[in-house]
Amino acid sequence: MKIEVDANALRGSLLLLRLGIFVVMVMWTIDKLINPNHAGAVFANFYGLEGTGAAALMMIGLLQLVVVLTFLAGAFRTVTYGLVLAMHAVSTLSSYAQYL
Repeated sequence: MKIEVDANALRGSLLLLRLGIFVVMVMWTIDKLINPNHAGAVFANFYGLEGTGAAALMMIGLLQLVVVLTFLAGAFRTVTYGLVLAMHAVSTLSSYAQYL
């Protein structure tokens, strides 16, 4: 049995999936850029990285913004999908206690 897939429907579905993931990830990014003190508290509480400076958090935010925008565009898929997966995995695993 052969299953045929409409290439346009698949492209649209993948774009919507990337858009949904982008919305979540860009919120984390914006927090680092406009409220680095809150982001620093998150880094201290969930990742054990106390004393992360505002400049460092803003640089992380800018790098993260480049990654999520590139991910949204669907460019460099192997790299951007891997980085988005890694960012999401770290945030999920660092807060597993709250999920349980």
